[in-house]
Amino acid sequence: MNQLPFSFYEDVLSNASATHAQPNMFNPEYTRLSGRLGAAARAFDEKRYYTSVELRDGKISQVHFHDCAFSRLSKEERPKRFKQRKFIVYHQNLAFPISSKVERRLEHYAREPGMLSLGLNNNVLSDKWIQLFTSWKNLQMLIIAVPMSEPILTLIRDLLSQKQLLYLRNHSSNYGIPGIFLFCQLLKQDQFLVFRLRSEMDELLKQQILHIWSRNKDLLTGKMVSWDCEQATMPSGCFGIPEHVGNGVMRFENENFVVEHYNSRGTIDMSDEEFMKGVNCTDWRFK
Repeated sequence: MNQLPFSFYEDVLSNASATHAQPNMFNPEYTRLSGRLGAAARAFDEKRYYTSVELRDGKISQVHFHDCAFSRLSKEERPKRFKQRKFIVYHQNLAFPISSKVERRLEHYAREPGMLSLGLNNNVLSDKWIQLFTSWKNLQMLIIAVPMSEPILTLIRDLLSQKQLLYLRNHSSNYGIPGIFLFCQLLKQDQFLVFRLRSEMDELLKQQILHIWSRNKDLLTGKMVSWDCEQATMPSGCFGIPEHVGNGVMRFENENFVVEHYNSRGTIDMSDEEFMKGVNCTDWRFK
């Protein structure tokens, strides 16, 4: 293992924390490992950074560089191999055409080191933009910050067929039956890891996910589903005694399923019922 090149370890470390909700997070456990992997982790943790490219009116409007503490860097002053994530943020107001120059710049950016993430801040997408986005075979994270639309559903279908997404975050609640179907299909793919909803989860979607899990637990092993909520109810008796994990987290666990409820104002002194009334986020983790 110690004979492998440092570039291999850097690639592993870049992807290891790629599905965390916050782009600046890195597991400190890696830095305590011995050998070349531990040395690479310490160097990566110290120098890692991320970049973002913003698209407006068919043009690249801004390019930003940030270190792991979210501090703005004046330029890309660190070696590209320490780039943890790279974001492309789509702000189009209309489906502007893509110039060959912009297309080449984006393709070059997509090939650079770091996990590639696409953020949609507008739901108007032409076929040409969809074709460009799906041409990036290393696109692994999709963030939908706008109401669902038919072009976005088309983009998800195309990415689904390519079996490349690791992480999907959706901020809207208008996904309907077509969205529920696509989300469930993504969850069943081997490479997919995290599905995050920044809204209440539709009861039908919950039922469909639990149905997949009840039919074949292996399909969801190692995956996480997360959603925002205004409160939560105590789970059924198939779980053990709830565990308070710090001030803001309550965990329920059995042999193959973990439920974690987050209360931003929670304390360890609260009763279980009081804590659950203030829950604002829930995670399902499948063992």
